[in-house]
Amino acid sequence: MNSSIPNPLNDALLKFVSHPLLLGINLLELSTLCTSIDSSIVRIVFVPIVQIPTAFSPNNDGVNDFFHPLIIGIVENADFRIYNRWGELIYQSKDAYSEGWNGKYKDEPQEIGVYVFVFNCNAAVTGTGYNFKGNVTLLR
Repeated sequence: MNSSIPNPLNDALLKFVSHPLLLGINLLELSTLCTSIDSSIVRIVFVPIVQIPTAFSPNNDGVNDFFHPLIIGIVENADFRIYNRWGELIYQSKDAYSEGWNGKYKDEPQEIGVYVFVFNCNAAVTGTGYNFKGNVTLLR
């Protein structure tokens, strides 16, 4: 592995961590009975990273066909809801990692337009609550 090549995902995760842990590793070479000591900084992410798209296109082309939160980390007690322009609840899921909304309500494709979402969850490790509200555009 070439450590000089930056990893954008790691860089994004490191921004959320303030207290690295120092981990010591002792290795024993059995053939020579030599001991080697090394150390590495391990960063543990307790804060989930949640991103929510602003648009999706449920046209069965295999790209952005479902609307759902994008989550790095572990969350629990999730509640994901979508409302139409009249405030009618048209989708709800308690599974943060589900496939998401397919753009249908009662098996009928919904109109192109703007819908309101609410996503609430808790970080599994810390219990910290997170609340997201916004709009998503359904395109075809």
